[in-house]
Amino acid sequence: MPSNIPPLSVDGVKGMIKQAYYTVDGGLAVTLNLSNGTSSEQRVLSLSMRITNDKDIALIAPVTVEPENCRVAAGGYSELYVLVEAASVLVSDDALTMPIPTLTFTSEATSGDTVTTPDENAAYGEKDPAVGMSYYENYSNLPELSADAVKATVVRARYTNDGSMTVALMFSNGASVDRTVTAVTVTLRNVDTGRVIASKRVDLTSDPCTVKAGAFEERQVMIDQTSVPMKYDKLDRVAATVEIG
Repeated sequence: MPSNIPPLSVDGVKGMIKQAYYTVDGGLAVTLNLSNGTSSEQRVLSLSMRITNDKDIALIAPVTVEPENCRVAAGGYSELYVLVEAASVLVSDDALTMPIPTLTFTSEATSGDTVTTPDENAAYGEKDPAVGMSYYENYSNLPELSADAVKATVVRARYTNDGSMTVALMFSNGASVDRTVTAVTVTLRNVDTGRVIASKRVDLTSDPCTVKAGAFEERQVMIDQTSVPMKYDKLDRVAATVEIG
């Protein structure tokens, strides 16, 4: 199934199904794309799902999930993997083809940890997206599913108010087992000049990124201002590389 990106909404976290497939034990594995159009990070405490196919047939009984650590950045996107147990699957042989199954999504969220900010950033935190600046976004730039190794691409990049940069990475894992990423090196260059916009090795040891077998996983990383030599690039002509490990 292709990516399905929910629009940014000031009402809070929204969700759409990105991928769904049946598991060998009769469950339904669902990857959700989440969006947050508010001005603060949102932590999803619980979400309720009802999934129907194109004939409006319920594929699962209504389920409520309480993610352990699901956070969606202000004005950003995230991804969440949900496994619906076999006992809650009502239709075990749906084709799961286009049109993509419909998700009825409700969530309970709360603002994430706050940061004390300077007076000039009273309305927008220093790590919030920089106001009035363009940003890079390409959610069609998905990494290939490879059985050899975890792959990753940059799907979104934007400056923050303090001159740092937030970068959303999309990981893929084509193997039959889950894999964990503990470090990445992210580099963005201006295509026309070849100059480095931002580059940093990001250590994920304290919060490793686990990529499920045969699935995608999105993770946002921060490149601090000392590793962002170009503070005012338009981000309209970007070449990005992501090295794993």
